[in-house]
Amino acid sequence: MQNLKRRLARAMETRPAATPVIEEDSPVSESGTYPIAHREIGEVTLVVYGWHNVQPGTLSWVFPSFDAAMKAASALRNATQWAIMGGRDASGAVLAERSA
Repeated sequence: MQNLKRRLARAMETRPAATPVIEEDSPVSESGTYPIAHREIGEVTLVVYGWHNVQPGTLSWVFPSFDAAMKAASALRNATQWAIMGGRDASGAVLAERSA
C-alpha cells in the first residue's frame, strides 16, 4: 500500500497542469468530476486517498473498465480525493481525479 501511495504522489506531481480533455460522451459523476482522458484501455484502478468523516486510509479497487470505475467513484459518498489510474496495478497514467 505504501508503494501505491508513493506512485500516486509521483504521478500527481509529474502530471502536466494542462486543461483536461473532455469528450462529449464522457461520463460525469454526480459530483461534477470530469475525466482527464476517456479511452478504452481495459482494467483500471480506483485509488481513494481522502475521506470525509471516516478515515480508513488509502484504499484501491480494480475495475474492468473506466466507466465502471467512474460509477463506483460517484457512489462513494465519503470519498473526497480519488484518482483512476490505468492498469491493474495502478502503473498507468492518471485518467481521472478528484481532489477537493
